[in-house]
Amino acid sequence: MVVCSFNLVAVATIAKIIGNDISASQSGFLRYLIGLIFIIPLLRHFNLKTIPKNDLIIFSIRGFVHSIGVMLWFFSMTQITIAEVISMSYLTPILLSIMAIIFLGEELSWNRIITLLCGIIGCLIILRPGFRELVIGHWSILGTVCAFSVSYLLTKQLTNRYSAEVIIVMLSLTCTTFLFPTALLAWKPPTLENIFWLFLVAFFATFAHYSMTRAFNAAPITVTQPFNFLQLIGAVAIGALFFSEPLDIWVFLGGSIIVCAISLLAWREFMSKK
Repeated sequence: MVVCSFNLVAVATIAKIIGNDISASQSGFLRYLIGLIFIIPLLRHFNLKTIPKNDLIIFSIRGFVHSIGVMLWFFSMTQITIAEVISMSYLTPILLSIMAIIFLGEELSWNRIITLLCGIIGCLIILRPGFRELVIGHWSILGTVCAFSVSYLLTKQLTNRYSAEVIIVMLSLTCTTFLFPTALLAWKPPTLENIFWLFLVAFFATFAHYSMTRAFNAAPITVTQPFNFLQLIGAVAIGALFFSEPLDIWVFLGGSIIVCAISLLAWREFMSKK
């Protein structure tokens, strides 16, 4: 998870460097297009003809929703600080847990209620509505959280029937397909520098998913979740040192509360299964 955290901070940093050079939709498209290079070894596990039509529809919906989340995430990076983006992204597993209760019939426990309340408190501390102006970047990262939560909810259903390799390949193919037309609408010829940075984004993002999977296989989720805090520390440090972003103690505090809530939920649910 240390390696995973490093890679995710690297992805956010590079997205910040790219900034407004190219549009969010084009950045997302090129990230997944270049990322296809890294999934070539997985194609030996993949046969599109073996996937039923109904599951293809689910894969497509997931890819469409995830594509929206990717565009909103890249856009958020141009509008607000890295620390704010990372901190708000921690809401995804909390919202996913609530969606699982509503749509998958999972149990509504006091642990999840407390986690949700902590997540809301952490979010309010980060945003501080009424005490400062909320910009479009704050709303777009909330949209990212919603889109990724739906995407992961659909993924949870698909993991019962398909391997991780098939799911990764389908996500890459569908996101590349759905992001292509939106990228064309705001297409700007990318420079070699843009392509270089997006190649690194694709590499670090792919390696982050791989590292996370290895971490989940090697240790209980209760052990891995607290390491998310490293992302917040890295985001604050990178933003201050390289982008002159202010050290906002409220963002750090709110993000810390959300990370603690996620870790506590993971620990309690792990203990309840023993």
